[in-house]
Amino acid sequence: MKIELRKLHSQCWAPVLVCSLAVWLLPVAGQAHPGDSDFRGHPHSGIVGQVFLSGYCPHLVPGLDCSPRPLAGTLAVLSDNGRVIGQFTTDDEGMFLVNLRPGHYLLVVIDPVLVFAAPVEVTVAPRQVTELTPTFDAGIR
Repeated sequence: MKIELRKLHSQCWAPVLVCSLAVWLLPVAGQAHPGDSDFRGHPHSGIVGQVFLSGYCPHLVPGLDCSPRPLAGTLAVLSDNGRVIGQFTTDDEGMFLVNLRPGHYLLVVIDPVLVFAAPVEVTVAPRQVTELTPTFDAGIR
């Protein structure tokens, strides 16, 4: 018996993957704050920045300010092969500092669950702290 597999388009499955990941990670989300989770990283390498949210209000309402705003929430850190490294929580202004070993990572918002928000890629260089200002799209139009 011969089985033929078709390649699935990542654009179609990305929202399902992110939602599934969020549902899986949300129960294990701990109360972390900027700077108190190092994921066993090097103290001189990692990422620092501020997270923003866009696309959170309908554009059909005249006079409504829909500019990006800071996102206070929990983000997961995934390795470049999709393995969960850890998670962290931004402060009320969306600020964070996470120590990570050098490498390639993906950041995914897990709380609040943003089904249409694409993961953000980041590369951490040895003995450097990478500045990052990701903006996640809530997908409300």
